[in-house]
Amino acid sequence: MSLLVQNICKLSNSIFSQVPRSSNSWDEALSKFKHLFAQMSIHDLYLNANELASQIPPTINPRERYPSAPCSYVSVFENEIFSLTVFCLRRRGSHDSIT
Repeated sequence: MSLLVQNICKLSNSIFSQVPRSSNSWDEALSKFKHLFAQMSIHDLYLNANELASQIPPTINPRERYPSAPCSYVSVFENEIFSLTVFCLRRRGSHDSIT
């Protein structure tokens, strides 16, 4: 787990363990969380895009009655306070790219 992901987990634990949530500190921490989370990439999770693409089913055939979802997910961290899971979606019109 990269330092960025560790910082996101620490901040998440701090944010979501606060009860009751005070308005100023909650808004500040949430803003910082959003900023950190926006910086995270597949490389911070030590994931391989090609391996993830192989786990996602091929493009959905509209005639199938129960098509598979065009995504995969990775559980990054979980404790009694929060769970961090990342969903990996196929790029529109692509058979082997992960966004």
